[in-house]
Amino acid sequence: MGKIVRDKIPEIIKANGKRAKIERVSGELLVRGLEEKLREEVEEFFSEHDLDKSVEELADIYEVLVALARENGYDLESFMLLVTQKRLDRGGFEEGFYWSGNEDCD
Repeated sequence: MGKIVRDKIPEIIKANGKRAKIERVSGELLVRGLEEKLREEVEEFFSEHDLDKSVEELADIYEVLVALARENGYDLESFMLLVTQKRLDRGGFEEGFYWSGNEDCD
């Protein structure tokens, strides 16, 4: 039933008069925990119907993505450079293009 939580959650639990069962994980355990957290946050995003709360879920997804990038050897700056390079090379998603295959050219 355990899961990866944000860094200040143990403090918040303690401030509410409770004792959290916390352990620090790293390596493969951390990566697996972050992957599961990403799935959880994406599911929460899709099930949220309030616009403000869905944007909060996007912020959570972003934080998990940054943590996963870090675990794969990218600090925030390097990760954002990669994001920028992909945007320059292939574009973003602003135009709303929907691809449904290619037509044969004769």
